[in-house]
Amino acid sequence: MDFERVYISLVMVGVPLAVVVGVLVLIHMFTRKSPGKGLSLPLTFLAALVAGFASWWVWLSWPDYYTNHLGQAQGPYKPWHVIICGLTVVVAVITIGWWSRWRGTGPFMAAYGAVTGFAFAWCYEASQDETGLFVVGLIMLLLGTIVGLSVVASLVAAVKSATHTRKATQ
Repeated sequence: MDFERVYISLVMVGVPLAVVVGVLVLIHMFTRKSPGKGLSLPLTFLAALVAGFASWWVWLSWPDYYTNHLGQAQGPYKPWHVIICGLTVVVAVITIGWWSRWRGTGPFMAAYGAVTGFAFAWCYEASQDETGLFVVGLIMLLLGTIVGLSVVASLVAAVKSATHTRKATQ
């Protein structure tokens, strides 16, 4: 194992997401505990982290450079790799966010856990790049996944709250 790559990955991914998760924990401190059973916030984060990490390794860790019909080199991922990987992460965030005990912050913790796991796996592999441009790729990856999965988490939180409100009024 290359510990320098692990260190770079932890610093590049861990520091920005620690700030985001810290803000989420502060918000969580001011919310009421949801009734019922489910995953705690740390377990929600950990389950999503594992799911994000596994999604990258299952779908994108096997680079496949190829030549398209015009003779141009393409890769390392085929479009279907990326589409299936994205769908896997979205389904994982929806499922884990739904299982979380917390209606408001649970889905967001699932989203940011998935971002952390996915970005760590990507950064570990991309840090081998000799040009140093992987940092730019990491910034784009973090921005895209945080925004996209925050939208997914917002929808999950809204549906969970609406479902809970409907059950409470019946």
